[in-house]
Amino acid sequence: MENRFKFPFHNYHLNRTEALNIPGLQEAHALLRSARVQELIEGGELTLALLRPQLGPDANLFMLDDAQAADAIEERVSGMGMLAKFSVLLDDQAVEEFYAGGPRDTMLEMAPYSFPHFKNKWEEYKGLMLSAPCTVLLLKSDEAIETWRSHLGNWNVDSIRDLSTIRGGMATNNYNDLVHGSDSVDSVKREIDILAKCIERQIN
Repeated sequence: MENRFKFPFHNYHLNRTEALNIPGLQEAHALLRSARVQELIEGGELTLALLRPQLGPDANLFMLDDAQAADAIEERVSGMGMLAKFSVLLDDQAVEEFYAGGPRDTMLEMAPYSFPHFKNKWEEYKGLMLSAPCTVLLLKSDEAIETWRSHLGNWNVDSIRDLSTIRGGMATNNYNDLVHGSDSVDSVKREIDILAKCIERQIN
């Protein structure tokens, strides 16, 4: 497994300041903006996996803590190399941009899933995404996007649960389906650009 860059999974109990690894973020930013990454994306050989905050123990069926759940997700990835692993704390702008359009608009019309004090599911979900660092995995293979999404399984684990997939085999419910995967080359480009800009705001 190719693993030139590896930063530790950040424990979500750390506060927002302590969670930032500035030297690591600088190196991660350089990688995201590198010609090599762009070349791999264009060739369909690189995809983005995003491990959401608060992976456990309530969010996974095995009651693993966050670090254990992150490891368990990685262990389910087969047939792919890992170009990079690092954690980044998304800000409000990054979350809004990442889920702009259909995902955000749909959740704005839905009631909150687990926490009724939120106005709608979008506010609830955004609260989750801002609560702690996400772990970013840049995964490589000849058909990276399709391969990674075959590992993911359906996002709606309340209705469709394939135990052979990450979401179906691990996620407790739809409140937090544990992990994101880009669905096209254009999505990989857009989402990596959003992450790079988010990191720029933190290190500048």
